[in-house]
Amino acid sequence: MNNTQLDTALISLVNTHGYNHVRSTLTRVWADVKKDASKPTPKRTANPTNKPRYKPNAVSIVRKLDISDSNKREIIMILAERFERKKFLPDIGGVRMLMRELGMDIYNMKVRTQRLSKLFQALSTKPIDYLTRVKNSQSLAGIPSDLQTIANAIERAGNREIARQQQESTV
Repeated sequence: MNNTQLDTALISLVNTHGYNHVRSTLTRVWADVKKDASKPTPKRTANPTNKPRYKPNAVSIVRKLDISDSNKREIIMILAERFERKKFLPDIGGVRMLMRELGMDIYNMKVRTQRLSKLFQALSTKPIDYLTRVKNSQSLAGIPSDLQTIANAIERAGNREIARQQQESTV
């Protein structure tokens, strides 16, 4: 607010309420402002409840799930432990693949732990034979499938052939 606006506002206040009333109100407000300025301002935190924040890991999520079948709970717990050690779904691609297979939304997923709770909740609804297949899956463990091994061997052989041809052309 510039001086002209302040002057206009003050003239309006004085005309409406009278000079003495405006002056006493300003004195009282100024005293409150000075008093508040001397108080230390409380630090604002992103966590208003002051509870420690933590991101639940796969094992803690599975522990909280209500799974009545002990065999199913055991398989899902094994998967959760492997997930934590990156022996199950070691990258986001594997997580997306499994979530797609489960019919889950993978839109805007940036990290492998992003929808962990929903993933293990969905797995808990599947039958034991499906969970066993997932547990024994080589591709979900980050281990290349037989086709991947063959593809890698072909690529290495091709690279060796290219290197050999380049060596022969320089000689």
